[in-house]
Amino acid sequence: MGSSFLSGIGPLKLPPTTTKRMIELRDVSQIYRTAHGDVRALDHVSLAIAQGEFVALRGPSGCGKTTLLLLAGGLALATEGEVVVAGRSLAALSRAERASFRASEIGFVFQTFHLLPYLNVVDNVLAAAIDASRKETIQRADALLERFALIERRTHRPGQLSAGERQRVALARALLNQPRIVLADEPTGNLDPENGCIVLDLLAEYHREGGTVLLVTHEEQAAARAGRCIQMDRGKVLSVGNADLAGART
Repeated sequence: MGSSFLSGIGPLKLPPTTTKRMIELRDVSQIYRTAHGDVRALDHVSLAIAQGEFVALRGPSGCGKTTLLLLAGGLALATEGEVVVAGRSLAALSRAERASFRASEIGFVFQTFHLLPYLNVVDNVLAAAIDASRKETIQRADALLERFALIERRTHRPGQLSAGERQRVALARALLNQPRIVLADEPTGNLDPENGCIVLDLLAEYHREGGTVLLVTHEEQAAARAGRCIQMDRGKVLSVGNADLAGART
């Protein structure tokens, strides 16, 4: 990323893509089979997110937001329809190929941080590394910790950090491999307003420097950072904000 974000490391690597659509769901449904019948978490959802967009995904609890995020990240496969990310159909990839694709192209940030309690801060960041032994990877991890005001916490473990610090570690981990996409599921949900604002500022900075952000949130403050909001309810997309699907497919 630019000097403001990764001073001394170089710009965010955004390999050229042949598509303007970084994330696309094509008539996607996700159905969970239960003893009491089928649960349709997503119901024929179609949407597109362009390269370099910052999009908020909103709706009541249980409406399918997190399911959509998991499908966009290749952590689950759709029951019906097609999910295409950075020009790749995720269902066409093997499990190993999807894992490699996620590592290089997508950074994840979750509400509950998902840090490893037995690793210190820098090792938690490096846990996402494609090659943690490379000198430049370690330098990039330290540069992120410096930028996120965490360098003095480098050897601390998660239990010694505040909630805001833990989420900044999680965001540094998400950005370590310089992904083209960040998928964030309620990243400010466990934070006070001040720390929530810090995390949103860092996501906005990543976006300004070319990254694509899909943010699941219930919070007005967080949604206001996005260029547009997609509204969901009961597994369906009700609106896609100020860029409609037809426009996104041009």
